[in-house]
Amino acid sequence: MLKKLFLFIISFCSFFSLGAEQSVEAHIFIHGTRLSFLSLVSAIPTAQRSLTNHHLYAKVVQSSRDDERFHDTQVILDKGLVEIESPMIKKCRAQTLEPNFSRKAAIQAINGYDMLIKKNDTIYRYYTFGWDGMLGDNYRKNDSLDLYNTLVALRDTLQKKHPAKVVKFILHGHSHGGNLILYLGYHENIKKKNLSIEQAILYGTPIQAETAPYCLHNMFKCIISIYSEGDNIQVADKISTASHTSKRRLSDLVNTANKPIIDICIAAEGDRKAFGHATFFFIDMYQNGVAQARRKVFNEIKYLPVMTLAPLFIPLITNLYAKHPQQQMTLNLYKQDEQTCLMSAETGDRKFTIQSDNIIPQIEPVRTIIEKTWKPAAAHKNAINLAKLALLDLMKVTPQHFVDLVS
Repeated sequence: MLKKLFLFIISFCSFFSLGAEQSVEAHIFIHGTRLSFLSLVSAIPTAQRSLTNHHLYAKVVQSSRDDERFHDTQVILDKGLVEIESPMIKKCRAQTLEPNFSRKAAIQAINGYDMLIKKNDTIYRYYTFGWDGMLGDNYRKNDSLDLYNTLVALRDTLQKKHPAKVVKFILHGHSHGGNLILYLGYHENIKKKNLSIEQAILYGTPIQAETAPYCLHNMFKCIISIYSEGDNIQVADKISTASHTSKRRLSDLVNTANKPIIDICIAAEGDRKAFGHATFFFIDMYQNGVAQARRKVFNEIKYLPVMTLAPLFIPLITNLYAKHPQQQMTLNLYKQDEQTCLMSAETGDRKFTIQSDNIIPQIEPVRTIIEKTWKPAAAHKNAINLAKLALLDLMKVTPQHFVDLVS
């Protein structure tokens, strides 16, 4: 009798302890603008920020939204919330995915992300959130409302499924996908659903006057904005914002002092211009350009988008911030010798630095899986051929809509 009572107490305490310690982390990846260069066919309404579904550019983007060939290289899947479930990740890791799934960049990149996370009692869930991807601030605000409602519903669903656990959202936004995340503060002010974001990571997000102030919203427990001085696309959007300018850092527009907001310049072997816009969310984009090709570290992280490496560098950044809370930092990836690749996070004044262990043993299995199993559709894996696909889509719808070019 005493033995049974003892076992019951142990079981009860173990259950209570797990319930108290465990959390559910929902990691959600949000792509950026799609086919932005085609906005030129509706240049006037885009510049006047009056773009609507009537215009040719909008029609082209929407007509090509479900073309799965665009899923091959970028972390993007269908529109709305799409979960990449555990069985899919396990098959990707075992290299047994069917070809139509293994060719999708989102599955490959998120599997790598999961492989690099240091596991604990946390339950990890992975999703992509797809939006129209239009180059228009009104579209971003509206699509952010969809994201807001989706997150509220997902939070409630996960809390019902795991009532003893805390639900945490880790959001990753590439390019203008980051502005969807920032606009969540606007919608929280209206909806008041008590949505909380544990961590928001922005990659090459154009920092604009419409959204930057929302980084101060209390719903965001931590915001990390990653940029590269060589990313010209980040600051190229001067037409979809009333200020006609896009900045690299949140601190360029907002006083972030005493807030858990960190602007991070990412560098390769000290070169702060080495990373391009596509390297953040696209597979196999490190060898585009002379400055990038000469960086030895890119031979090690080849195929891996920057977002896949986040489980390695986010702890460096947050640990450094905890010890020395500064809003400006540099993340440097470099190859020390043939067998050693390192990451370091340093404060803006370079007084304080944290260095990682050798990351090659961790990233090599990830790179190997992608190299062996990622087989994008023939001739569709680079940006030039994707642009050709977009132009073909444009040609299909142009004859009926010439009036849009001058409206």
